[in-house]
Parts: sequence; C-alpha cells; structure tokens
Amino acid sequence: MKNRKIQHCVEVFGGIAWLLLYKDTLHLTDIQKAAGTLIKYGWSFSGQGTSYAFEVLNSAQTLISKISELRERFRNLAISNESFEKCIKRWDQENTFLYLDPPYFGAENVYPGINFGVEWHVLLSELLKNSKATWMLSYGDHSVIRELYKDFHITEATVKYSGLANSKKHPNTPELVITSPLHTQKKLNRSAKTT
Repeated sequence: MKNRKIQHCVEVFGGIAWLLLYKDTLHLTDIQKAAGTLIKYGWSFSGQGTSYAFEVLNSAQTLISKISELRERFRNLAISNESFEKCIKRWDQENTFLYLDPPYFGAENVYPGINFGVEWHVLLSELLKNSKATWMLSYGDHSVIRELYKDFHITEATVKYSGLANSKKHPNTPELVITSPLHTQKKLNRSAKTT
C-alpha cells in the first residue's frame, strides 16, 4: 500500500518537477513557470529550491486544494511579469493597489541574473512618489532606502526567515514596510465602498 502511494506521488510531481531544474525558462509557458514556482516555494526548504520535503500521503490532494484556494482568493488579482517601470505605469490609477518587493538594497547578489543597482532603487522611488495608486513596498532596513522614502509612511518590522526559524544563531532580520501617502489610501477606500 505504501509503495502505491509513493508511486502516485512520483507520477503527480514527476511531470512538473523537471521545471525546477530547467534553466531555459524562455521556452516555458506561464502555467509551467507558475507550477514550478509553486513547487519551489511550497515544498523546498526556505524557498531555496535546493532540497525538498513533502508528505507523501497527502501531497497531490494538498497541491490541488492549494491551487483551488489560491484561484478563489486571487480571482480579481492581476499579476504582472514585467519590469516595475512598465507595471507601475500601466496600473497607475486611483483605484489600484500595488504591492512591490524589489531586490533589497545591498543584497542584490542574492538574486542571480538580476542587475538591480542603486539607480533602479532611485527610479522606483521616483515612480512611486508620482503614482496615483495606493502602494505597499517591502525592503530590507537600509539607510539608503530610509532616505529615498523619508516622505512616506515607514513601519519597522522584524522577520525570522522560515529556514532559520529554529536557529538561535540567526536573529530576527529588520525590514521596512513602506506605504503610499495616507490621502491616496483614503481615495482607494472611498472607491472600494462605491463599487
């Protein structure tokens, strides 16, 4: 009985597990990329994509349930796979909420293949300063970021990354949650109530 369940699990994940190792993502469909990302962040240790663990007995049903739950939760959500410049310009409307999570300043080397220098951080802050949308931005706590967004609401938060949660060697990591001006948020609340 146990072998049958393991085989079923292998069949379910075998068809998409190769996506995790596939380097040439230009030839993948958006659905294939999404499936690979779901597996990477849902089942790999700390979302790193280097080692994986999941319950054999319930993995297939769990994945199906999660996809169904996400589909309902994000029914009216638009996810853009484009530069932040294009995304902000396209969605820059008063009734829009944008969440941005750029590469953290000073930690850009953590993101392979991404060249996100100081000029990109400055450009992002300039676009958001002039945006009509309500937005929220998460960043690692850094003096350069605090200076770029000093005119906005900044909330300090501490995070213990899941892969390090049980380790006493790794303290909480300071992060910032930066939000658009309050008057923009009030406009969004008014439009949400009338629709």
